[in-house]
Amino acid sequence: MPKLTSPIFSIGGSSAHPTNSEGHAPRGYGASSQKLEDDNKEPLEIKNYILLESLLPSPEAWEKISKDTRTNRVRFLASIGVIYIAIWVAHAPVAVWKAWSIAHDTQLKRLLADRPGLRQPLPASCIITHCAALCPEASKTRDWYTLYGVPYATLPQQKAYFASATHPYTFKECYLAYWHGVAKVKRALINGQMRFMGKQAYDDASECAQMKLKKGKNVPVGKPQSCLTLSFHFPWYKENQRSPLGNHGMPIVVYIGGSYLMSHRPRLISSKLVSELRVLYVTVNYRLGVFGFSDFGIDGSGPNHGVADVREALAWIHENAPSFGGDKSRVMLYGEDSGATIAAALLASSGTQYLLINGV
Repeated sequence: MPKLTSPIFSIGGSSAHPTNSEGHAPRGYGASSQKLEDDNKEPLEIKNYILLESLLPSPEAWEKISKDTRTNRVRFLASIGVIYIAIWVAHAPVAVWKAWSIAHDTQLKRLLADRPGLRQPLPASCIITHCAALCPEASKTRDWYTLYGVPYATLPQQKAYFASATHPYTFKECYLAYWHGVAKVKRALINGQMRFMGKQAYDDASECAQMKLKKGKNVPVGKPQSCLTLSFHFPWYKENQRSPLGNHGMPIVVYIGGSYLMSHRPRLISSKLVSELRVLYVTVNYRLGVFGFSDFGIDGSGPNHGVADVREALAWIHENAPSFGGDKSRVMLYGEDSGATIAAALLASSGTQYLLINGV
């Protein structure tokens, strides 16, 4: 390419046209500079498209994901199991208490199941006491009735055989005396009221604890708490009948038997004889043998429980005699053999002074 030149005009030391070093660049210079700049630019990077296979996990990644999932599932199930066991352990005492309550309520359920029926009226001859209604059995003598095996005291617990007898006052004590210690045919729960049937009925479970002859051998039968009973005949007159006793009650004769201390069941005299004598004749049972006359030298299980049992019987008679036509101010003790020893011990005891014993 030929070199281009232009004329130079100089006026007063200056040129009419600028030189190459002044003013404008030569023609064609801008295009070449632009081309040079374009040549110096870096080319754009060409990126490939993302393949579908690259978006999916590899087999190793799939295995790791599956393993993590299984591990998390096992941990979750283990946590649920631990929580369940913790809840079960927390409720275990409640479950044990509930099972214990159900087991101890079985006897009460039997008691409710034995009800003959609702709205059954109380017979007119029944006497209502603090614990139960005493329903006597008609005797062979007109207007005279009999109560066999009436509980006069109880033990504080079912198996407290060597504890001191106590007067039944609370519901538990009344239940132990009039339900747990008597034969099934002699008890009933009607309209929420315990009824004691005065019929003469005994079985080995409700017998006074003693030695009994069976098949030529003496075997132990009964329970000590079943010994705390008494039996008697008493008159009963309808409201429109006048009692031949007048305003005064009958004198009370308390018989304490005991030809020997290992077996004993005092017998009532006939109701006809009692009606002719006009007395309230009472026979008393008490604990026998080791249960009634042992001495362990500790409080609450002292000696001569048999004597203390008879004293509780006298206290029951003193409290309830007016309901059966007896005069509690006229009480006579009648002891035979070892029963006489018990009567003498009671007279010498200061604990029987309030019972107004008039004779022996």
